[in-house]
Amino acid sequence: MKKLISSMMVLSLLVIGLAVPFKNVHAADNNMVAYKISLPVDYNKTNTTDIKEVTLHYGVNGWNNIKNVKLNRQVVDYYMGKTFEAFTATIYVEKGSTLDYAFKETFNNGNVKWNNNIGKDYHVCVEKTNIN
Repeated sequence: MKKLISSMMVLSLLVIGLAVPFKNVHAADNNMVAYKISLPVDYNKTNTTDIKEVTLHYGVNGWNNIKNVKLNRQVVDYYMGKTFEAFTATIYVEKGSTLDYAFKETFNNGNVKWNNNIGKDYHVCVEKTNIN
């Protein structure tokens, strides 16, 4: 009898838990901003099939709270209708933060190359989203 009551309680909690709607933490916090980071592929220097993956290595406000995010490969349209390939990711940061970042490119042959703006790292102050 105790097992039956325990099972019913667990089942009730599970059903109640599933009935509560999930909420998007980022959307609820109006201080957070969705920001898209892209790394276009330079066809003059790199064969895109040689790239295994690209990782965004970033921190906020002076390299605090460092995270790594794998970028997705996608085709993008840039200048005068020419189609290019880029690696992109969308991250969420607090409005007004300075985003500090670099890219880690891993190739199929095992080589790794850091793209860090010639040793200066990339920096951008995020005031608003850059996603249309």
